[in-house]
Amino acid sequence: MNRGQAKGTAITFANSISFLGASIAQSVIGILLDFFWDGSQKNGIPFYSHENYAFAFSLFPIAVLAAWVCALLLREKRQRKQRRR
Repeated sequence: MNRGQAKGTAITFANSISFLGASIAQSVIGILLDFFWDGSQKNGIPFYSHENYAFAFSLFPIAVLAAWVCALLLREKRQRKQRRR
């Protein structure tokens, strides 16, 4: 695999991980809304309060903070110069 292919593979992997994270986040928010729902309904449709949404969407600032901490812990690899033959 040459460098160009490796870069393309890395970019593709990073993009697919971001889409996977978004799909998981939607499910987690729905689960949190259902878990903390007080059972109220309007016209037969579940009604979630402002507090329910605020709690469920608090997942995002927590995820951003966790990503920031992880980014700080990453170390850049230094490549050695390759000898030309």
